[in-house]
Amino acid sequence: MVSELGAFGMRVNAITTGLTFPTDSSKFTHRDIREKVVTQTSTGRLTTLEDISGTVNLLASTLSNNLTG
Repeated sequence: MVSELGAFGMRVNAITTGLTFPTDSSKFTHRDIREKVVTQTSTGRLTTLEDISGTVNLLASTLSNNLTG
């Protein structure tokens, strides 16, 4: 889809956070499940709200004008 829409000046990006800390979703997730999620992430930790806001700010800014994927 990215290669098809790029020719029209359209960028395709998505933010998929997974289990985010601290939120109700992580607060009510059993500790052993949280630990398993952490071992399966490439960063070795849960996503934070700051991680999400930083990504949103980047994608909404002109710094990402040629970023697709």
